[in-house]
Amino acid sequence: MPVRRKTNRRRMSATIDAWAVYLECGVDFFDDLVDAGIVSRGREKPTDEAALAPWLTFSEELMHRWKTGRHPEQGEPWALTEFGPPIQKRRPGR
Repeated sequence: MPVRRKTNRRRMSATIDAWAVYLECGVDFFDDLVDAGIVSRGREKPTDEAALAPWLTFSEELMHRWKTGRHPEQGEPWALTEFGPPIQKRRPGR
């Protein structure tokens, strides 16, 4: 019988839901990053380099979510103040 491969936790961690709270607040309140295998303990922060990659990947979707779901009195999301506004991707043919 073949050996069953273990799932790669790092590959599974690259979901927008795992990073959403941390990129919004700068703190992983619900331990989503622990569950995804990005950090090993609760309330442990990933490095800025580790957080920049998902910000560049998911920034457009997160900005849309925050624009429609955040209260106007809340400050800017942590990732926006830490890394700056998302870079607009050019569509091919433009």
